[in-house]
Amino acid sequence: MEIVGYKAYTAAAGESFNSIAFKFYNNEFMADKLMKENPRYVRMLTFEGGETLTIPIYDDVESKETLAPWRR
Repeated sequence: MEIVGYKAYTAAAGESFNSIAFKFYNNEFMADKLMKENPRYVRMLTFEGGETLTIPIYDDVESKETLAPWRR
């Protein structure tokens, strides 16, 4: 699994690394990848809202950024 880019994301109140991982990767078990890129927020169980996170985009995870244009 290789990082092909990054996306900024503003967390909403009540979200967690797990819920954000599920939103971006359809897999809450990738929360550790988000934590690695955002060590400043690792101790937060839920976000207050307004925190800007760095979301890594992986080459083998289907997302809007990695799907072919006709599949978006």
